[in-house]
Amino acid sequence: MNAWTLRWQERELRFGAQILSLTPMESALLSVLEQAHGELVGYARLSEQAWGNLHLGDGAHVHATLKRLRRKLAGCAAPVRVEAVRGVGLRLVSRT
Repeated sequence: MNAWTLRWQERELRFGAQILSLTPMESALLSVLEQAHGELVGYARLSEQAWGNLHLGDGAHVHATLKRLRRKLAGCAAPVRVEAVRGVGLRLVSRT
């Protein structure tokens, strides 16, 4: 997954000549997943590290951000995608 660079403070994902602009929450979510190096990240950890709290509620905040992020990644043929394991969490994987 080194064909791309996440510039967290600038909220952008760079790959090749492309630059994908991210919202603050998309950038935070992608940063947590990137730091996990492809390992599964549970929803509680995502909520704590990306949103700064342990309250998951119904997880709608995670899923709404994930939906926007997936749409952006797919729309520009980014070299990575976010994979979900139902009821467990998310991981960042190379697009194959």
